[in-house]
Parts: sequence; C-alpha cells; structure tokens
Amino acid sequence: MLLKPEETMAELRCSRATLWKLIKSGELESIKMGNARRITRASLERYVALKLAEAGSDNPASAA
Repeated sequence: MLLKPEETMAELRCSRATLWKLIKSGELESIKMGNARRITRASLERYVALKLAEAGSDNPASAA
C-alpha cells in the first residue's frame, strides 16, 4: 500500500520538514510516481519498529 506524504505525516504525527528529512536521510523509503512522492506502508512499519527497538534498548528499566 502506498501512502501520500500527508497520510504518513498524520501517522507519525510529524511535520512536513521532518518527513522530508527522514526520506532524504534514507530512514524512510519512498518512491516517485510522476510528480508525486509515495511512502510504502512496509517502509513506515520498518521505521516505526526500528524506533521502538531503539527506544527499548535505550531504557534499561524496560528490560527488567
């Protein structure tokens, strides 16, 4: 499934600038369709899973 940037921003609750920063850094994969940019649902889910894993490893209390 492909998401519009606006839909991705709503799911991540982030600004347009943050979304483009994530795309440009490669943290969030996107594809270009004509003049439109789309983010795959799989890419969004991988990004969120990675951030959750990082948050879990940063919080030793959560491992107890």
